Amino acid sequence: MRPSRLATHPRIILATLVLLGGNALPATAGLALQDFWIRAMPPGQSMTAAYGKITNTGESPADITVASLPFAQRIEFHKSVEHEGAMRMQAITDLTLAPGQTLTLMPGGAHMMVMGVDDMPEEGERFDLCVDSTAGQQCTSAPVMKQGPMSDHSHHAH
Repeated sequence: MRPSRLATHPRIILATLVLLGGNALPATAGLALQDFWIRAMPPGQSMTAAYGKITNTGESPADITVASLPFAQRIEFHKSVEHEGAMRMQAITDLTLAPGQTLTLMPGGAHMMVMGVDDMPEEGERFDLCVDSTAGQQCTSAPVMKQGPMSDHSHHAH
């Protein structure tokens, strides 16, 4: 069977590309969430923190707009900074990951501050933690733990 002359006509192909903004295929975008965990806190606390790695796996910058957990009213990204000899938390208000860039969230550094918790989750529970960005939404199942996963080198005596 011979292809239709209409389907192979160069003007039709060119017009289609122009209508698509010159991009026949959109650039791939996305975030990868790895090794996330939520710090277990005593009952009655209204805040906790979440840690892990967020990597921009796309081909264009990704602006992180919001993160969410089902038991929290809101999540803010914070970093620990030294100010006049004391460590303080500072909100990160503009969070953009370049293609291939990884943001590592860890105790004592950048982290997700989980706020407005009415019923603190217990150690061993798991929750869907979601991160929204201009690259879309990505979710992962994060365990509640007193301490995060140990690194491969943490068991060695020095």
